[in-house]
Amino acid sequence: MVMACLRDDLVVCSNDLLCPIGRVCDDVHASCITPGQAEACVGLTDETPCSVDGIFGYCLDQICVDPGCGNGLLEKGELCDDGNRASGDGCDDMCRSLERCGDGVDDASRGEQCDDGNSISLDGCDSQCITEVETWATAPVSPASGSSPAASGSVMGRRMFYDRTRGTITTIVDGYLWTWNGATWTGTPGAPPEQDQIHDVVFDATRGTVLVISAAYDELAATVVRNSLSEWDGTAWQSVALANSPNLLPYLFRATYDSVRKRVVAVGVTAAGAGQLWSLDVAAARWTQLAAPPGFTTLTSSLDAAFDAARGVLVVTRDVPAATLEWNGTSWTSHAAVPAGQGGWSLAFDGARIVAVGGDPVADVLLHAFWNGTTWTARATTPGRRLEPQVAYDVARQRLVVYSEARRPLIEWTGTAWSVRATHPRSGEPMHCSHDPRGVLCTQSFQPDRSSPPVWDLWLYASAGSWSTLPVPASLQGLDSFTLTYDPVRRASVAVGNGELHLLGGGGWTTQPSSITLQIHGLTFDPRRQLLVGILYDPMMATSDLVAINAAGDAAMIGPPGYHLGVAFDARRNALVLGGTIGHLDETPTGWIPAVSPGVSPLVANQRRGSIETTTGDSRMWERLDGDWIHRGSSSLNIGDAVYDAGRGALVVLHMATYGSLFVRTRTYASTTPLETCTPGADADGDGLEHCADLDCWLECTPTCPPYAVCPAL
Repeated sequence: MVMACLRDDLVVCSNDLLCPIGRVCDDVHASCITPGQAEACVGLTDETPCSVDGIFGYCLDQICVDPGCGNGLLEKGELCDDGNRASGDGCDDMCRSLERCGDGVDDASRGEQCDDGNSISLDGCDSQCITEVETWATAPVSPASGSSPAASGSVMGRRMFYDRTRGTITTIVDGYLWTWNGATWTGTPGAPPEQDQIHDVVFDATRGTVLVISAAYDELAATVVRNSLSEWDGTAWQSVALANSPNLLPYLFRATYDSVRKRVVAVGVTAAGAGQLWSLDVAAARWTQLAAPPGFTTLTSSLDAAFDAARGVLVVTRDVPAATLEWNGTSWTSHAAVPAGQGGWSLAFDGARIVAVGGDPVADVLLHAFWNGTTWTARATTPGRRLEPQVAYDVARQRLVVYSEARRPLIEWTGTAWSVRATHPRSGEPMHCSHDPRGVLCTQSFQPDRSSPPVWDLWLYASAGSWSTLPVPASLQGLDSFTLTYDPVRRASVAVGNGELHLLGGGGWTTQPSSITLQIHGLTFDPRRQLLVGILYDPMMATSDLVAINAAGDAAMIGPPGYHLGVAFDARRNALVLGGTIGHLDETPTGWIPAVSPGVSPLVANQRRGSIETTTGDSRMWERLDGDWIHRGSSSLNIGDAVYDAGRGALVVLHMATYGSLFVRTRTYASTTPLETCTPGADADGDGLEHCADLDCWLECTPTCPPYAVCPAL
């Protein structure tokens, strides 16, 4: 039997702590101290150095405390202090770890590979403190469709063609081969090896290959200084070293395939204004000059060419002097007739005749005409104008495909009518995106002409990578700005316009009266206020003020005056961050203060990490975590809008490539640890937390209050 006795000279403190003789109670810090420690700091402020009874410490609550791990006081640099220097009891021997996953301390002895201070997965460090693999996936959306001559391996304007071997409409731009299947574009990485200015692209039906004709053109010397040819066989590019090259202006050069004489021919204009015709022998790697087309001058600024397989002639149109020319393999014939309009036509053979498609530079009219060898016959012009479009005939589907720089949907001519193929967002046009339970919602507009108001489209990008359109209320059409954000209180995505709140929920659009008549952009949800906040733009005053929108739909100014570009909620600080023209502003209890900023791009709240992410004009990506900006990588593409999908833990970024092709890049995280299912009574990820006790389930359990945020009682 072991027996013990309690000394009667022990001092009993108010919290039942027993202090030995010669010591007194420190009830504030629940410890035993010497009388000298209790007297040394009387009247002194905290952190004043003190020295007494062999202790060299500092004043805290007017007590001279002995610093260091194991004194039972939580001091600067300590995560815990349980009054001892032992590990394995929930506070390690250095007082820097709670000895569990989620304490923010990497503990390799416990098998942790990371510890980001939470037990949430899909944020780079999973609920078991195992590092998640970061992956970026690039999804091509739509190719650029501009009309300017392009360099650096890109093809733009009137360069769409039909690949008979593979049975697809194809164009090459921004380092990708794009194919149209009648429903959507598919982009495959694969640019020709040459980096010179591309003259034209043509399908060589004899060889069954795609030819990219390029040259380095010296503008000052008005001459070709280097020429090249690239050939695509459907698998790989091959460079062909040419013996010679036509010395033609790069923007007045058109190539096509002569199906009668089984060769590629090209027509163009020299710097001196002379027209030339050449044929290409790929096997011999040589160009041969043929009879010159008549009538070209230095005033010629536009031409196009296509081969009429039905009549066996090459057809060429030009603007100045206006004419339609035909080459029968031996001689040229010139006709004064040209398609209606002011030039900029694109020609194609539709299986029966030559078709010209273009756009009126003034009116919103599509120019569409057929050539019978002597006369152009105009057809119906229902779709809006398409200036200098890319045109090709899909032999398999028997449709004329038209894709234009006007940022309008691709259209197809069935032989009797036009069909609009609005199956994907248009390249070259900015998009503003947000996320709701359905996926990523993006708004995009175009103006038919300078005098017309914007026409808005609403796109839904699902996690599987597919695009679909959603209706836009008529009252939102014509607005200069139209953006959405998800309001978890209203359980709908909300847009503000024309004195109403427009709510897009599971059952479609509904409206709520609002006193707001001005436009609001950059909407986001503020969990601390449980309100939507956004930037109210006043065109008369040229100001952009931060406002909060209450349940009645009224707005109240909550931010400093100025010109603001965007706003996001910083959950770790439980406050808003404003983006402006000169940097960022942080909300504090006493007001707004300037904050360190890598740039002025839109701000994105990452709810799982409790961080703010942004991009800069140099396509660099940044993250602010606990007040510090960290560089998170760069992209070779120009970064547009970005949105965070909290359900998947995915950052979805829209990118525009050099010439305007549209891509979506998505960053996700994955690990070997199972994801939490949020099923009551189950702990799928093994972190010891079930259902609503697990922060992984916040979207289901507390959708208005993300991790790290301090929210009012609901």
